[in-house]
Amino acid sequence: MTNSRTKGHSFEREIVNLFKDELGYCKRNLDQYAEKDHGDILLHPFCVECKRYAKGHWHKDEWWSQVLKSAGKKYIPLLVYRFDRQPIKFVFPLFVVGDFIRRDNETFTVGINEAMLIMREVISEAS
Repeated sequence: MTNSRTKGHSFEREIVNLFKDELGYCKRNLDQYAEKDHGDILLHPFCVECKRYAKGHWHKDEWWSQVLKSAGKKYIPLLVYRFDRQPIKFVFPLFVVGDFIRRDNETFTVGINEAMLIMREVISEAS
């Protein structure tokens, strides 16, 4: 358990550093440890949940459910995950890239470069 927690915390820090480099100010949400249903990272307007696992190829439904619960209606849910020897993946709700009705179960998955482009655009629109 300790190794998996360390792996998860390290991945959160890696994503925070990526966001700092690409998007500006960002920090981990330490409230996640004191209270339930908080995302790992809050970067307005995103609530980010980070998952780091050894094996797999695609995100689990419960991960998306978790970030939806954490984001509520106040934030845009964003799931970031990586499996060993796999690239980092970003899962967004479909409504962030077009004039789509907000439906929690409609998502798309992209890599780092595409995610940073999308996030820059959404953050600038929210400012």
